[in-house]
Amino acid sequence: MKAQIGILESDSVSEAATKLAAAVADLVPDVETAWLERHLRPLVGLGGESDGGEGLQAEAFSAWRRFFEALGERSPTVVVFEDLHWAEDGLLDFVDGLVERVAGVPLLVVCSARPELLERRPGWGGGKRNAYSISLAPLSNEETARLIAILLDRPVLAADQQAVLLQRAGGNPLYAEEYARMSEATPMLEEVPDTLQGVVAARIDALAPAEKELLQQASVLGKVFWTDGLAASLGLDEWDVDERLHTLERKEFVRRERRSAVADAKQYVFVHALVRDGAYGQMPRAARGQAHARVAEWIGSLPSDRAEDRAEMLAHHLIAAVEYGRAAGVDVTELLPKAAQAARDAGDRAWTLGAPGSALTLYEQSRSLDPNVGDDPYLLLRLGRARFLMLGEGEEELERAARALEESDPAAAAEAEVMRGEIVWQRGDQDSAFPYFERASASVAKLAPSRQKLYVVSQVARFLGLAGSHSESLELAEQAITMAQDLNDEELLSDVLNTRGIVRRALGEADGIVDIKRSLEIALELKSYRAARGYINLGSELHGFDGDVMEAAATYREGLGFVERLGVGLSRRWLVGNLAESSLHLGLWDEAMALAEGEIADPSPHYMQQLCRIVRAHIRLARGDIPGAIEDVERAAEEARAIRDPQALVPALTTRAFCAVRTGDVAGGAAALDELASAVGELGPAAGLAGSWVVELAFSLLELGRESELSAGKHQLGPQ
Repeated sequence: MKAQIGILESDSVSEAATKLAAAVADLVPDVETAWLERHLRPLVGLGGESDGGEGLQAEAFSAWRRFFEALGERSPTVVVFEDLHWAEDGLLDFVDGLVERVAGVPLLVVCSARPELLERRPGWGGGKRNAYSISLAPLSNEETARLIAILLDRPVLAADQQAVLLQRAGGNPLYAEEYARMSEATPMLEEVPDTLQGVVAARIDALAPAEKELLQQASVLGKVFWTDGLAASLGLDEWDVDERLHTLERKEFVRRERRSAVADAKQYVFVHALVRDGAYGQMPRAARGQAHARVAEWIGSLPSDRAEDRAEMLAHHLIAAVEYGRAAGVDVTELLPKAAQAARDAGDRAWTLGAPGSALTLYEQSRSLDPNVGDDPYLLLRLGRARFLMLGEGEEELERAARALEESDPAAAAEAEVMRGEIVWQRGDQDSAFPYFERASASVAKLAPSRQKLYVVSQVARFLGLAGSHSESLELAEQAITMAQDLNDEELLSDVLNTRGIVRRALGEADGIVDIKRSLEIALELKSYRAARGYINLGSELHGFDGDVMEAAATYREGLGFVERLGVGLSRRWLVGNLAESSLHLGLWDEAMALAEGEIADPSPHYMQQLCRIVRAHIRLARGDIPGAIEDVERAAEEARAIRDPQALVPALTTRAFCAVRTGDVAGGAAALDELASAVGELGPAAGLAGSWVVELAFSLLELGRESELSAGKHQLGPQ
C-alpha cells in the first residue's frame, strides 16, 4: 500500500502524510476522504487512535477494502499477497473478505501459499463464486529432465546421474534450478545433495568468505533488504556492499529491485525464500543473535518521527537477539529492557491496527522478557484490556493497574475500573459490577474534560441505563454529550446519544427516538462500527415501544447489510435475533424459523439465543409441536435467568407462562406467573419494559382467573 501511494520508508511524517492525503483525495469522493485517511494512517506508519476490538478491526478492514476498490474503479488492478502461510489470522481474514465483499470492479487478487495454510485454515478462500484455487502438482520426470536440460544447456545427462537427479528432485522445479546453479559454480562436484536445502547449502558453501558473510547478514534483515541497512550492520561502506551484492546477483542468490522503498539506497530481494532460509540456517546461534542485535541498533538509529512504523520490525530483531543469545549462553541482560519496550510498542501498533490478538501476544512477551516491567501499571492496563477483549479475562491486571494509578492518573485508573466492572457484568453479576462503575465515576468526576474521561462517563451511563437506573444514567449521559461536543469527538457523541435516547424512552419520553436516530446518522457519516448499535436499538424501540414492527424489520435488515459489509460478526447476531422476532410478528414464520434456528445452532453462546428459542417456541406451538415448544421455553427461561437482564428475563418467563396455559398446564402456568411476579418485585423499576409479551401476560392471567392481579397493577410492566 505504501508503494502504491508513493510513501518511502525514508520519508518523514510530514512527507508521508502529504502523500497519503493526496492519494486519498485523488481516489475517493470528498465525503469519504477523512474516514479513509483515518484508517490508512496507522497502516502506513502515521499513527492513530484506536478503541481496538472486533468493531474497529472490521471498520479498518472496510476502509482498506475501499482503497483497493477505488483503485479498481480507476483502472484494472492486480493485488498480490505472497507466502500467506506465514500470515496472521487478521490478514487472512482481510484477504478472504476482500475477495468476497468487493464486486463490480476489475480487481484481481492473487495469493500464493504452501499447503500448510489449508491445514491451519481448511475453509480459507473456499465457497466463493468468484474465487479459484490452483494446486501445483509436482513436475513429471520427463518435465523435470527437460527443465534441467534447458537450464544446463545440455540435452543429455548420463543415465545414472539423471536417474539420481530426478529421484531427488521429486518434481520440484526449484531443485532443478538450484542444481543447475550449483553445477555452474562447482562443475567438479561429484555427489548430488539429497534435498533442495542441501543443494542451496552447497551453493552457499561455495561462496567466498566475504560474500557468504554478506549473504548471511542480509538474511537476518529479511527476504527484502536495503544497502544502507546492510552496510550499517556490517560496518562497511555502501560501495563495498554494492560490489559484493552485484556478485551475488550474478550468481543468482539475490535480485535487485527496480524501485526502492528507501531513498538513496538500493533494494534487493532473495531469489527465493529457501535461499534466504538456507543462508540464515547456516549461522551459529550466537552469530544470529549478534546479527539481530546489529540490525536492531541500525533500526534504532533511524529518524524517530516514524518509529511506530518500524515497531514490529524492531521488536522482532531484539526478541530474536535475546532468544538466540540465551540459547548460545550469551549474557543478554542489557538487551532485555530494550526488547521488552520494543514488544510493548509493537503491541500498541497492533492495537491501533485493530489486531487485539497480536497486541495481547506482544504485551505478554514484553512482560516475560523483563520482569521489571511486570508492575508497570500502563503495561498492566494494556494487557488487561487486551485479555478482556480476547478472552473475557484480565481482572488481575486491571485491578493492579487501577490500584497503582489511582493517585497519579485517575483517568487511566477509572478506565481500568470500567473494564473490570464490565467483565463482572458480562458474567451475569450486575450487583458486583456496580462498585467498579461507581469508583470509576468518582475518579473522573473532578477531572478536566478528556477523551478518557468521556469514555468512562459514557460507559457508566450505559450500564446504569441497562440496569434500570434511568435518572442517574440520564444525568451522566447529559454530561457526556456536553463533553463530547466540547472535545469535538463525534465517535463517542454518537455512542452516548444512543444511550440517552434509550433512557429517555424508558422514562416515557417519546422524543428519545430522535437521539437514537441522530446517533445512527453520525455513526453512518463516520462509517463507524458503532452504527451497528444504532440499528439494533432503533429497531428495538420501533418494535417494542412504538409497535411499528414493519419499520423495525426494515431497520434490522438495513443494519444487517451494514454489518455484513463491515464484517462485524458479533453485531450480526444481535440483528439476526431481533429480525427473527419481527418476522414472527409479521407472519413471516418460515423466515423467522430459519433465522432463529441458525442462531440457536451456533455453538458459541450468545444473548440472542434465548430470544430465538422464544421465537421458535411460538412457531412450534402454533404448528402443533407442543413438546418442542415446551422444550424451547424451558431452555429460554433457563438462559434468561442466567443473563438476569430484564429485557431477557421478563419476556422469557411470560412466554413460559403463556405456553403452559395454552397447552392446558394450569399448575405450570401459575408457577411461571408466580416466578415472574417475584422477578418483577426484585427488579423494581428495571422491569419497566414494553413489548408483545404484555399481551401474552394478560391472556395468561385471564385464562387462570387472575385478572384482578392485572387490573390491580401487580404486574406493572411497560409504559404506564
